[in-house]
Amino acid sequence: MTRVLAAIFVLYVIALHMSIAAMEILSWLLALAGLVYRLRDAEMRRETLAFLGRYRRVLALLGALVAWVALSLVMTPLEKGFLIQWGFMRWALLLPLLTLAIDTFWSDGVERNLARAWAGMFLLLAIYAVVQMLFGLDLVRPDKHVVNPQAGGIFKAVGFFSMSLSFAYVFGQSAFGIARIIIQHSNLRLAVITVLLCIGGLAASMSRGAWLAALVTVGLYVLLVWRKWLLPFVAVVAIALFGASQLNDAIGAKITGMATGKMDNSSSMRVDLWKAYSQMFLDHPIFGIGVFEGDKLLPEYYSRLGIEQEFKSHAHNNYVQWLAGTGVPGFALFLILSFSFLRYAWQLRDETPWAWGLLLAHIFWQFGGLTECNFFDGEVNHFIVFGWALTWALHARVFSHSARDQASA
Repeated sequence: MTRVLAAIFVLYVIALHMSIAAMEILSWLLALAGLVYRLRDAEMRRETLAFLGRYRRVLALLGALVAWVALSLVMTPLEKGFLIQWGFMRWALLLPLLTLAIDTFWSDGVERNLARAWAGMFLLLAIYAVVQMLFGLDLVRPDKHVVNPQAGGIFKAVGFFSMSLSFAYVFGQSAFGIARIIIQHSNLRLAVITVLLCIGGLAASMSRGAWLAALVTVGLYVLLVWRKWLLPFVAVVAIALFGASQLNDAIGAKITGMATGKMDNSSSMRVDLWKAYSQMFLDHPIFGIGVFEGDKLLPEYYSRLGIEQEFKSHAHNNYVQWLAGTGVPGFALFLILSFSFLRYAWQLRDETPWAWGLLLAHIFWQFGGLTECNFFDGEVNHFIVFGWALTWALHARVFSHSARDQASA
């Protein structure tokens, strides 16, 4: 049975790069099959109870967040259905179940298969994105015209998804999660190719938020690991950005706009959203207005604030979305939960080669969440849950199992 679970896991990792439907099916199949397998074995039942006891704080945070989202919806007149909104929180159940499943079948062989599958999908997705950027090719939905042309004859890549922002934050997490593993186990040529594909894939997304999040993430890594190289890194980045700003295409225009502080339509739209959602929070600081209710209330708040804006959507900021949607308690629970997994990855950095990648992927999407509700994007959320589950499972194996072994000895 563990072989079957391991095979589903590899398919799930592949699906994370390609298909939201496959992500949903394979993740829940893996989670539920893993749970049934653990419950059938007496020793695994005891290990599961020990896991629940050791990580009761994180489990309590997950439960409290689910309960608070439900309460915030109950306390608010809803434009959208309760179950449609609260159903999003199923990730909070999937997360511990995936963690237990991974812990069940994890082995050296699974680790090798994970590295191969993840590296292969990262390389495929990066190459496909660069091809999309250069030629506008779409092999999945050519009739939908979702690969949009940009200035200078290039295109905004979407990978295997329909949205460039979904692609940007899935690809970014994948790149940060696996690049270090590839570089450590390859020659110089493949290492250079990996770095170039990381840059190319992110550039192809045309997402300034993802670009900035990636630069900050790499900068933090250099600061923490290679501190003496920080100034050279800053110098190289500055030179590279200046060179890219001279390109006569959308990339050059976006970099020049960021450098000069120019507000384009996308930036202005986000500022208007942040103002409106911030006012929603100020009006409802405790229970919020409902986690996905904001877009229905935007016309009213635009009118109140004197904002002339037709665009209606989520807040384009994870933290503002949590504040407006669930109030201070929901926002605080999300931050504490996020910090818990950040701390787990940090504690693992000297214990497993996966730790730095998981840590950097987490940092990347958190910084990206300042300009995009990436946590609430289905494809991106699945990759976040996968990263958290793998972090949690590795933490349990390194610390919980070692503590148990020492106690038995």
